[in-house]
Amino acid sequence: MGFWTLDDSEEPSGVRNIKCTESKTVIAGLIEIEDLDTGKKYVATPGSVIWFTKGTRARYLRVKGLRAIFTQINTTDPELYNDRKILAKYLRDL
Repeated sequence: MGFWTLDDSEEPSGVRNIKCTESKTVIAGLIEIEDLDTGKKYVATPGSVIWFTKGTRARYLRVKGLRAIFTQINTTDPELYNDRKILAKYLRDL
């Protein structure tokens, strides 16, 4: 657990290969994320919870004033690893 911050950017990031299941709760700013496996795009703002499962391939399209609380989830429960897509509670599709 800790704080997650990124520098502001209007340029897409490189591919992020998520190595473990993790969540991020946005407390300030925004981030626009693209799931590279589905092509879906999400915008997270304060109050959004982003859930990345192990194996997700994503990139950050836009970042502005982002501050979030980060939690890494270590488990042996295979059910958490079956879905390789971004699960984004409280996010809206673009």
